[in-house]
Amino acid sequence: MSKRLNVQIERSKRTRFSSAVRKLECLRPVEKTYIVQEDLLRWKIPARDIELTGKNETITGAKFDFRDEIIELASKIFRRDHMERLRTCLQCGKCVGSCPSGRMTSWRIRRLLQEATLGLRDNVCSDENLWDCTTCYTCQERCPHGIPTTDIVRVIRNLAVRSGHMKEKHKKVCQMFLTYGHAITTSDEIRNIRKRHGLRELPPTVLSHPEKLKEVLYILEKTGFKIIVEGSGK
Repeated sequence: MSKRLNVQIERSKRTRFSSAVRKLECLRPVEKTYIVQEDLLRWKIPARDIELTGKNETITGAKFDFRDEIIELASKIFRRDHMERLRTCLQCGKCVGSCPSGRMTSWRIRRLLQEATLGLRDNVCSDENLWDCTTCYTCQERCPHGIPTTDIVRVIRNLAVRSGHMKEKHKKVCQMFLTYGHAITTSDEIRNIRKRHGLRELPPTVLSHPEKLKEVLYILEKTGFKIIVEGSGK
């Protein structure tokens, strides 16, 4: 075996070892984050919470309670050990680079995760771009740390609605559900289309069983759905 080939093999071994070490280090919870000047202006971070570190700045006074709130709520639906991985996000950009929606809109999943980590609750919940995620799960599948990014977005949307942030179109759909027990009402045109395709004119929901509407509305009221929808935007 030539000397040159031996050197290449040794370099490859060192590279793999260094990569493994970096991965282990990346799994530690991130309690300090770096940002650029334009983010400081957008987020309006108090100067006392900023530590100058050359080209970038470090937020030393960031509060992580919002991140903890996200993890706590998410853990009621998903596995806690998966949700805890949010603490290990290093802003590598794999998620935003893979996002199909991000190519067509201003949606930036990486920015959302960073703002959530910094405790910028109002920024996150009031961001119109939050609703541009199609929940395709591409970012979640490609995250090198296994962070359930898409599931986190779904949880943040729930928190946003509870905080009174809901798009009018979404609110209209919810109001239809509260009124008819169905998100989409029927019409003669829809009935004819269903009939042409060999389907029943009405789907097998409360539209076909209006006597069940009372039960649906009871569930919506008991789960707090009605209060959340009617209280959003106020």
